[in-house]
Amino acid sequence: MEISKFEIEKLIEIRKKDTFFNHFLAIIKLDLRPTGIISKSEIKIWKYNFRLGIVYPVFIFEFNSNNKLTKITSKLNSVGKFAFALFFIFLSSLFINVDFINIKFNGLLFLLIFYIIFISVFVLISVKIYSSEKKEQLKVIFEILKGIKEKSTGSHQHNNQ
Repeated sequence: MEISKFEIEKLIEIRKKDTFFNHFLAIIKLDLRPTGIISKSEIKIWKYNFRLGIVYPVFIFEFNSNNKLTKITSKLNSVGKFAFALFFIFLSSLFINVDFINIKFNGLLFLLIFYIIFISVFVLISVKIYSSEKKEQLKVIFEILKGIKEKSTGSHQHNNQ
């Protein structure tokens, strides 16, 4: 399905820049409307949702010189990145309060292995949840785009008859 920049623009209800402050406001206000920014060769769209809370994706749609979609990427919003970093620091700080001078090598090795496993599980679960939600949101976006395309094609065919 060929998708144009114009069709992607229709997904945006509120136009705002992709900034920490704007994401923070969307979260505080529980604003569920699709928000985004349009530039010459790309469109960024995001939408806060209750399932993921503050770790929702920002989708980046890139276009060629004919305004046809060439690539879709995503990134974690800036508030989500900040919260993830704070939580990671908090988890790590739980292990820093250990008395490293009086701990034996075996205890230190066990603590290090436990820390690595604990952080790895946290990261893997976070990535899995984020990836599945990203896929779900992309599915919804493509369903909406399919509807937009059918409306424009249907009204175009109706006008030609």
